[in-house]
Amino acid sequence: MDGILIIDKPYGMTSHDVVNWLRKKYKQKKFGHTGTLDPNATGVLVVLCGKSCKLLQFLSDTDKEYIGQIEFGKSTSTDDIWGEVEAEKEINLDFCFSEELQKFVGKNHQLVPKTSNKKVNGKKLMDYQREGLEVPKVYSDIEIYSMEDLGDYSFKVACSSGTYVRSICRDLALNTNNLGCMKSLRPTKVGPFTIDQAQALED
Repeated sequence: MDGILIIDKPYGMTSHDVVNWLRKKYKQKKFGHTGTLDPNATGVLVVLCGKSCKLLQFLSDTDKEYIGQIEFGKSTSTDDIWGEVEAEKEINLDFCFSEELQKFVGKNHQLVPKTSNKKVNGKKLMDYQREGLEVPKVYSDIEIYSMEDLGDYSFKVACSSGTYVRSICRDLALNTNNLGCMKSLRPTKVGPFTIDQAQALED
């Protein structure tokens, strides 16, 4: 089988889990995905099959769109609710969420989460963290094209590849004199491929 599959990745599976599931289902080894998603994320995962795997070089660095949600009141080791709680603080509600979102639009020098695959001296940041070593601060130059307030501290962000929604949640909380982390993440667009095109894995 050759082609491009747009999967609505289910909760609890890694991108690699999805690829392994497809390899077993179709009895074919040649599958690859265009970007790693955390197990707790759901949404668009682009999978290439057979000869189409040659397209990976053209699809791995494309613009993205996500729906994310912030939980205020705590910071964690992973900048999301599934990490170890590092600090807690009373929530300050004296700010306009929509206005704070707009402050992120444009080019940003974003601090990468400590739990990430970014490498320093050949070692992933998450490996520094796991080994109890001081995690080097790593920044990425990214661009956010638009931010939309969806209510209940949820938002839609259109951004360049390499943008961490966890970092947006953490930084917005800090900007409003809060602590915060990412509560949920749903990729809704990867390059030209949208959630409307995506199919559930069992389909």
